[in-house]
Amino acid sequence: MQVLEQAKIAVSDLYEKYKDKGILTIYIWGSILTDDFNPETSDIDTIAIVEDIFPLEIEEEMMKYVRDKYPELKEFFIRLLYTSELNGGETKALLSKVIYPPLLLLEMPRWLYVVGKKFTNHDFKIQPPTFAEAINIRLSRIKKEGWNTVSNIEETKHMYFIKGVARLIDLLQKNRGLKDLPFSYSKIFKESKNSGSELEKETALAIEESKKSNWDYRTFSRNIPIFQKFIDYQYRLIYATKLKEEGFSHVFDWHDEPNTEYPEHSHKGKVSFWVLKGSVTFSGEINSTVNSGERFDVPVGVKHSAIVGPDGCDWIVGEEIEGDS
Repeated sequence: MQVLEQAKIAVSDLYEKYKDKGILTIYIWGSILTDDFNPETSDIDTIAIVEDIFPLEIEEEMMKYVRDKYPELKEFFIRLLYTSELNGGETKALLSKVIYPPLLLLEMPRWLYVVGKKFTNHDFKIQPPTFAEAINIRLSRIKKEGWNTVSNIEETKHMYFIKGVARLIDLLQKNRGLKDLPFSYSKIFKESKNSGSELEKETALAIEESKKSNWDYRTFSRNIPIFQKFIDYQYRLIYATKLKEEGFSHVFDWHDEPNTEYPEHSHKGKVSFWVLKGSVTFSGEINSTVNSGERFDVPVGVKHSAIVGPDGCDWIVGEEIEGDS
């Protein structure tokens, strides 16, 4: 019997055993639905949408039940997703701590329904984002984790970062109009070669190398400059686009060497700085230090000076009046 069919039987069995505790439905998702799946080594991933009364600690019990009764499904995993999490409530289960609920809802149409109530991704208070919005969510997560400086990523976390970048490439490909298929590494590698930019191709190759090495940290370390270049470029696009949408007529990249000083001056129109790397400190009528990933809007007509930090500064500048900064 094929693994997928066996997994469906096990999931249906699991639903019957625990449905009185608050399971609403179970789906199969992940690599088992793609050409990436290896019956010997790949995880068998499932999601149970449950009511808030469902005990979180039963998650491990459910996995043990399936692995004991169906030994051929030794890599079986089930993750809980509470309806309250999909309705904007507090994060409770591991799955929604790792993947934000809006991103899960975006992927939901590509899950395989097995048993219970069949939901759509519009049945909850949280609505699925567009691909462009999902890209922003992914980048926000990278920043929140402190992974926007790739060299600072710990050995215990680097695999999650690489997998997140792979998901980001998948979203970028879908956002430029490629077919909306379930995520798979083989798909993003193929599409990067066929239609990606040189940077996307380079980054996809770095991901592929890491995956083949079983996420070896030394392999990741060799490719840190590639990952950093890719992440910086994505932030640059996001920040520049937002400034243009806000009406800044002149948006450009700027680099300053360490300890560069700007004497006291003011601006006739709105000026906004978005720091990509490094830092800058404003003083005078403004007193503020702006660090990597932060934005600062300079008030019109307010006198100030500035000094760049010891690591230099790369920033996106938005001017209301060209040449005003």
